[in-house]
Amino acid sequence: MLWNKDVELVKNKTIQQGTQVKLINGYTKDGFNGIEINTGRWSLLEIEPENMPPLNNKQPINNMVKGTLISIEPTNAFFRDNGEIGFVTKIKIKDKDTVKHLTVWDEKVKEVQRFKKGMSIEITNIDKRQKNGKIEHHVNGNSTIKKA
Repeated sequence: MLWNKDVELVKNKTIQQGTQVKLINGYTKDGFNGIEINTGRWSLLEIEPENMPPLNNKQPINNMVKGTLISIEPTNAFFRDNGEIGFVTKIKIKDKDTVKHLTVWDEKVKEVQRFKKGMSIEITNIDKRQKNGKIEHHVNGNSTIKKA
């Protein structure tokens, strides 16, 4: 959460999606959608600091799931607010001892249908969202699905 003059950094697009920032002397608190990281009176916000590790634009850090496809639910169609039709399904992938639940959207629904239960797959560029204190994994147009 940015406050006061730091809000201008977003308005003037100095900070936008993909910009690396380093917050010194920030604080956390429970927010509406989970834990928030906040700037405060004594905080220092560094934009694109030199000592940050480089990001690979093709595969964000910790944004990949690789494992065995264990289930694909039936596809559901729905109408968006603008009248267009959307598609969604849910899949489960077992990675070592954990099972990941992923929600697959639109054109990626058709792609995931190419794979059968028991196949090893890798999905990159997963959109992680927090809802009701839980992390959800969404596979959308930015994601890549391939055989592992």
